[in-house]
Amino acid sequence: MSFPPGVESGANRLRSLVSRHHYLSVFVFILLTKALFWTWSLAVAHWFPVPPETYFQGGHHYGIDPRIAEHRVDFLSLWIYADAEWYLSIAERGYPNTDRMQKDAAAHAARIGFPYTFAPGDPVAKYRKYTEWDSDAKYAFFPLYPLSIAMVRLVLPLHLAAFAATNAISGLAFLAVYALAFTYFSDKGLAFRSLALLVFYPFSAFYQAYYSEGLFLLLAVLSFYCLKKGRTGLSALCGALLALARATGVAILVPLLVLAVKQGLPAETRAVKRAQKLKRKTAVRIGAIDWSSVRMVCLTPLGLAPFLLFNYFNTGHWNYFALAQRKWGYEGGAFLDNFLHNIFVAGSNFFRLKLLSDHDCQVDYAMMLLSLAVVVLSYKRLPLELWSFSALQWLMPLLLKDLMSFSRHLSISFPLFIFLAGIRQRFVWWALLCCFLAGSLVIDGMMVTWHWVG
Repeated sequence: MSFPPGVESGANRLRSLVSRHHYLSVFVFILLTKALFWTWSLAVAHWFPVPPETYFQGGHHYGIDPRIAEHRVDFLSLWIYADAEWYLSIAERGYPNTDRMQKDAAAHAARIGFPYTFAPGDPVAKYRKYTEWDSDAKYAFFPLYPLSIAMVRLVLPLHLAAFAATNAISGLAFLAVYALAFTYFSDKGLAFRSLALLVFYPFSAFYQAYYSEGLFLLLAVLSFYCLKKGRTGLSALCGALLALARATGVAILVPLLVLAVKQGLPAETRAVKRAQKLKRKTAVRIGAIDWSSVRMVCLTPLGLAPFLLFNYFNTGHWNYFALAQRKWGYEGGAFLDNFLHNIFVAGSNFFRLKLLSDHDCQVDYAMMLLSLAVVVLSYKRLPLELWSFSALQWLMPLLLKDLMSFSRHLSISFPLFIFLAGIRQRFVWWALLCCFLAGSLVIDGMMVTWHWVG
C-alpha cells in the first residue's frame, strides 16, 4: 500500500524525530499509558460500586474509602488498596515500639478507634480489621517505600504525596528498564518492545497502586545499569537500598557478583578470540581478574543492617520483621515444604482452586509454570546476570511462602520481558501485547473495586 508523497514524508520525519529523541519519546509513552490506566480506573470506580463486605473483608484499613463512607469517588483513594493501607500508616505514623503495640492490642480488645461506624446489626461489622489495632504487623513492610512517601508528605497531603511519589518512582523505573535494555542490546526497537510488554503486563497494574513494586524495580535496574557503566559504588548503593525496600532485595548480590566478575575479566587478546572462534578452551588465571568491583558489590547485603538494628531497639528482636511476616504466610525456615506445596500440592488441587484468590489460585499457579518455561528458554538468550536475577525472582517466592502474589511479583522480573520482546516472530509480540492489555484492564478494574487482593 502506497501513501501520498506528503504523508509518507511526514511519517518519515516523525520516525526520525522519535529515533533522535527516543528517551523523550519513551517518557511520553509512559505518561500516556499511566493516563490510560488512571482514566480507566476512574471510569470503573464510577461504573461499579465497591460492595462493603468485599471491602472490609479484603484487608486491614487505615482510613475508609469515601466510596464506602460518603458514597463518592475520590481519585487519590482508588490506589489505596490492601497493602497500601499499611504503607500509608507507616508513612504517617511510623513503626510502633513495644509499649505502643501493647496499647494498640488493648484498643483492639476493646474495639475502640476504628475509623468507621457500622449501623446496628450490620453483618459486615464482623470483618472490621484496622491497621493500628495490629500495629505489630507493620514490621512486615520494609521502610524505604513509606519513607519516600513521608518525605514528599513534608510538602503535600498524605494521599497526594503517595500518588506523586508512587508514579514518579514507577515512571523512572520504566524509563530505567528501557535504558538498560538499550545499553545491553543497542536496539531501540527491542528496548521499547520490552518496556511495552512490562507496562501492559496484567499485574503491572500494581505499579499504579501505593505498593513498593516500582521502587524495587527502579533500584534493581539501576544497580545493573550503574555496574554496567562502571559506577560500582552507585551500583552497590542501589543494591543496599534494595534490601531496605524488601527482604528479598538481598538476593541482588548474586546477579551483581556475576556481572562484577565478568567485568573484572582481562580484556580478550587476539589469541583468545581466535581460540574461542576455533572452540578451543582458554583458561583465565584467578590473579588476572580485577576483584575490586566484586569486593564493593559484596557490601550490598549490609543495606539490611539498619532495619535489623531498628527492629532490635524497638522490639527486642532483630528479626521481628520475619515474625510479623508470618501473618502473610511467610515461613522462612520451611523452604522445602513451601516449595513442594507450591509445585505439587497446589498442582494436584489445581482444578479445585479458585480462578483468583488471596492465596493459592489457578492464575498464580499457571503464571508460575509459564514463567518457569520462559526462564528455561531464556537461559542462552539473556546475559547470565540478568537471567540469574529472573531465576531468583521465580524461585524465592516459592521457597518463602505460598503462591499468593506470585503473578504480581513477576512484574519485577524485567529480563523475562526483554527475552519475550526479542522473539523473532513479531506476531508473537503483538499477540502478547494484546492479551496483556486486555488482562491489564481486567486486573486493574478488579483491583480498584476490591474484588481481588493480589
